[in-house]
Amino acid sequence: MRYLDKPSYNVLFLHNSHASDASHPEKGILNNNYEYSLFNINVYDAVVSATERQTNDIRSRFKPTTKLFTIPVGVIPMKQLQQQRVPMAERTFGKVVALARKAPEKQLDQLVKAVAYARQQVPQITLDLYGYKDPTNNFLAERLIESAIRENNLENIVTLHDYTDQVAVVEQDAQVFGVTSSMEGFNLSLMEALAQGDIGVTYDVNYGPNAIINEGKNGYIVPLNDYKFMGEALIHIFKEPRLIQQLSDTSYEMSYRYSSDTVWAQWCLLLVDAKKCGQSNKLIIFI
Repeated sequence: MRYLDKPSYNVLFLHNSHASDASHPEKGILNNNYEYSLFNINVYDAVVSATERQTNDIRSRFKPTTKLFTIPVGVIPMKQLQQQRVPMAERTFGKVVALARKAPEKQLDQLVKAVAYARQQVPQITLDLYGYKDPTNNFLAERLIESAIRENNLENIVTLHDYTDQVAVVEQDAQVFGVTSSMEGFNLSLMEALAQGDIGVTYDVNYGPNAIINEGKNGYIVPLNDYKFMGEALIHIFKEPRLIQQLSDTSYEMSYRYSSDTVWAQWCLLLVDAKKCGQSNKLIIFI
């Protein structure tokens, strides 16, 4: 902190939830990565959050005098936004995917359970999970996923994959992208999947998924940790052929919110403020 009085424009960038329990942003214990900075928030010239909801929560909890900005942490290139779209009829019917670390906070075993629930009415549903294994607690998350697969007899329905760099190929064959996290900072994977026309189904979790998805337009937001409710959302999607294409079309269209031009315009607001503060010819430091 003692170096922030240098002739520079200092920015605190919140890459994740500021609260350890993201469902209690106003009174929950602070994320120790940000605790000291947030208690000294007015030392900074600006604070950047990735979603409007987090910006509002920061404003409500800390009542800062410093400037607050909302700037997404990812962009979708215009070339991708303008590429040929893949109709739902040309994708694998019932394919649900998730691209995420197999880590405790991702709760992917609950996505397995949601698929098991939905298959009672739509037996064509399958699930593919992509991501590396998090070793926390002796690979607990991976073991919970495997247990959920066995308990629901989904050995031939759920496929576990390692990390892939063929993201577009995976997402263009899928119809739904699932998120069962207990907390997020933004969720770039979800943003990228919707830009490929996938339909999002997510828990109502801070921060990112409940901002990226607009209820009933490009997907559905269901109560946190209610995998049966998520299963019902999957049933609703896959039983309505017209709806599934409509949701996909909107996923494509709404992804323009994250075009490079749109996000750069939001960065420009911060740069304008830096100039007003007399720092236009000085270093901008992100912390």
